[in-house]
Amino acid sequence: MRGSLIMAKNTVIRKTSNTQSIIKRLQSRSVYIGLPQNSDAYPDGTSVVEVGAEHEFGSESPRTYTSSRGNKVTVSGVPERSFLRSTAKEKRKDWSELIVKSMRMVLTEKITVEDAMEKVGLRAESDVKKKIVEISDPPNSQQVIDDKGSSNPLIDTGHLVGSITHIFR
Repeated sequence: MRGSLIMAKNTVIRKTSNTQSIIKRLQSRSVYIGLPQNSDAYPDGTSVVEVGAEHEFGSESPRTYTSSRGNKVTVSGVPERSFLRSTAKEKRKDWSELIVKSMRMVLTEKITVEDAMEKVGLRAESDVKKKIVEISDPPNSQQVIDDKGSSNPLIDTGHLVGSITHIFR
């Protein structure tokens, strides 16, 4: 095998003619985490993407929804409870380290570009879901807690957390 050697943090990578092809494939691909536009709606027809956006950014508009207990609940607004942006900010370093490690594995032909992207996507998806389950601030109003029987602001039916996914293109 002809090529030059590249040193990367105690890892020796043999630069072959395939390296340029791998780099081009990596540059043309992206991993997306969140709620895809075609996510399944709630049983009452409410868009999970709209609900996710309301929680991510907050909303001052009154909103009526059906709780998991079947109660109609009207709230005066939804406070910001970021689960995507905040997780990305908190996990940026961890995700960057995983990306670097995965890219080394791709360049040494231990895994494919697709496998590396899947690994990063699964990790980020898991981190966002964990954030949704753990978030507690700002808390729900007492009315909402009473109606849904839980104090977790982003968990009622589990539909939002279950809709979080990753895709790569």
